[in-house]
Amino acid sequence: MTTAVNAPAPERTIPLNRLLAFGCAGKIAAMRRPRRPPLRGSTLIEALLALALFAVGIAATLTAYSTSMGISEHQSHMSTALLVGEQTMEELILRYRSDPEIAVGTHNGPGFARDGTRSSGATSAFQVSWVVSAGPLDSKKIEVFVRWTEKVLADRVLVLKTYRS
Repeated sequence: MTTAVNAPAPERTIPLNRLLAFGCAGKIAAMRRPRRPPLRGSTLIEALLALALFAVGIAATLTAYSTSMGISEHQSHMSTALLVGEQTMEELILRYRSDPEIAVGTHNGPGFARDGTRSSGATSAFQVSWVVSAGPLDSKKIEVFVRWTEKVLADRVLVLKTYRS
């Protein structure tokens, strides 16, 4: 019998159940899986995406706030215009039939400030005018126009109509 001098020794394999008994199975399983480096933070793309989403949210909030402020201002102007128009209408209804203020034709009234008080000149935020025309059965139709301009430079008009005998 001949033996080789430099022949390697045969490898011994140990059954898995014996490894489990000695607590080596976890180490062998860890050796089989490739190791990944631990995650330590976010990437630049994630940070930019988060910043973009935050910017969109802020823009939407500011737009909603601006819109609600514009609607609030418009409602305030409408309320004041209605107050001014009703006050003017009541004054016209209480006048005598022969009063020149309710003669047939177009008439310009006083100006009013933003708070609804009478004002004159450039401080007038609301301009009032009215048109008196002949109505049925010897009555008069009175139309009161209240005009104002809002911040968006939109001219607004409120019209109140009534008949007076």
